[in-house]
Amino acid sequence: SESFYLCRSCLEAAKDEVFKLVEEFLMPDFGFSSNEIHLACSGRRGYHLHVESEAVKELDQYARREVVDYVKAVSIKPEVHGFHLAVKGSYTPPSLDNPGWRGRIARGIYSFLSRASLEDLVALLPPSRRHEAEAILASKDILLKAIESSPPRWAALLKYGRRFWEGLIAKAVELQHCEIDERVTTDIRRLIRMPGSLHGATGLIAMPLTLNELDTFDPLRDAVAFREGEVKVYVEEAPEISLMEMSFGPYKNSKVRLPSAVALYLLRAGLARLV
Repeated sequence: SESFYLCRSCLEAAKDEVFKLVEEFLMPDFGFSSNEIHLACSGRRGYHLHVESEAVKELDQYARREVVDYVKAVSIKPEVHGFHLAVKGSYTPPSLDNPGWRGRIARGIYSFLSRASLEDLVALLPPSRRHEAEAILASKDILLKAIESSPPRWAALLKYGRRFWEGLIAKAVELQHCEIDERVTTDIRRLIRMPGSLHGATGLIAMPLTLNELDTFDPLRDAVAFREGEVKVYVEEAPEISLMEMSFGPYKNSKVRLPSAVALYLLRAGLARLV
């Protein structure tokens, strides 16, 4: 298994959340421009995103909490955004191109349905109606076209019952909300790691990035500071780790000569000592 802090899949998931935060929230909903958004690899588990705007300088911790709750969909009420049982009779039902959570939930339902398996659909139905899952799956294209239509025909989904409808909405919110660090976002006294500095726990660079660079950025390759030389260490026990497009370990009670960046990580993680 991979070391937690150098978990490639975790870092990829963090990157996806950055794109979602910027493209789904900060720019369309909050109105920030790309020039006001500055990004850096944290040097450890994810990314730091800084918004530099006069509009946010005076936000206190309570206002920041509101931002967190909005982005993470905390206590969201879908019915306020048009997703109630009477939506089929609405003159202006929610549609895919609506702004804010109104459109976001619609797109989430569409996204979930487009890739839902039979098991996914069964899980949303009460026991008495689970036999309908196969029919829903078979009519997936028809249901998606109903959502795409103008106005959307939500009645095509409501006919499968309240539990199915509410389950779809819950799945949509789960897909569309964004995971951000609540403590970092709301703490107005927290020191910000300076971009370009080294993270003391990993030896990786807190690399400043543009949004265009993020797509191909690999912190385990591009944020490595110590690229030359080797260090001999004694490793008590360490899982396999990946760094600089190479794999090292696993190790147990081993004396090994490792690239400086790998040795530094193991030393800082308390997994090795110099010999």
